[in-house]
Amino acid sequence: MDELELWTGFNGALAAASAALAGLIMVVLSVNVREVLAYPGVSARAAASLALLVLTLVCSLLGLIPAGGTVAYGALTLAGCVVVWAIAGRAMYVLARNPASAAHRPGGSGPDDSCPTPPPGSRPAQHPDPRSAPPADPRSTPLVEPHGGRATNRDGLRHLAGNGVVFLGPLVLFSVGGVLLLLGLPSGTYWLAYGSLGALAGSMLFSWIALIEILR
Repeated sequence: MDELELWTGFNGALAAASAALAGLIMVVLSVNVREVLAYPGVSARAAASLALLVLTLVCSLLGLIPAGGTVAYGALTLAGCVVVWAIAGRAMYVLARNPASAAHRPGGSGPDDSCPTPPPGSRPAQHPDPRSAPPADPRSTPLVEPHGGRATNRDGLRHLAGNGVVFLGPLVLFSVGGVLLLLGLPSGTYWLAYGSLGALAGSMLFSWIALIEILR
């Protein structure tokens, strides 16, 4: 019996799960498209999540092809990994350029929610003259600004590393599995299985972020 035939049931269930999760993420993104586009980190992670899910779906479907052969399976898997590496690398580059977006916790539907537009016909609010305000108490001044400083950068780097594990970890497993299959080693199917499970877990985490955290 061909080694890939042993994975028929697993690949069938994996294809159904990855297709369903990809559809869920697409619905979530379409509903919150304005919020997603307002934050580069969210859109970058969305692209990486969808790319991993598509890779998982394609690899599982390739494993269902009768008499496909492990070498051809590995070659096609590596070809898909090259594309996803480019997408995930671009996502990590965007997150590295915007460390705060890697730890994205928006508090509304866009960057301008803190300055709501007054209703038609109403007079704009009068802002007090800052020169007439009393001097600030030095003891109440924060040591680090809320949206800057070393603390924010440290949090951003920590979340950047977490995103790297979530998105690049499964991709490494896919790549190792593809190389092993290309060399004719059936053990590569286990690496693909672990990479697929990691991709599903990471995409489920992102779907939670896109569904809940954007609107928090």
